[in-house]
Amino acid sequence: MFCRNCGTKNQAVALFCKNCGHSMDTNNITAHNTPASTQNAQPNHKFPLLESVKRVFFYIGEIILSLIVSLLVLYAVGWVIVYFAKK
Repeated sequence: MFCRNCGTKNQAVALFCKNCGHSMDTNNITAHNTPASTQNAQPNHKFPLLESVKRVFFYIGEIILSLIVSLLVLYAVGWVIVYFAKK
C-alpha cells in the first residue's frame, strides 16, 4: 500500500505512513483508484534543496579561505622584500 500523501510504500496493515506519519485510511480507497494515486504521487524533495544550500555555503567558505591564504602569502612576500631592502 502506498501513502496518499508522500507516495512511500508501506505494509498493507499499516495505520500510518512510516515516512510522513499520514493516516493510511483504507476505508475511502478502492482498488480502482490506488494505482492512479501512486502514479501521480509526488515524492518529497526536501533533501536536494538542503544539499544545494550546503554546497553554496561550502563554495563561499572556499572563497573566503582562498582570500585569507592569498593575503597571508602577499603579506609574507612583502615582509621579506622590506626586510631585505633594509640591508
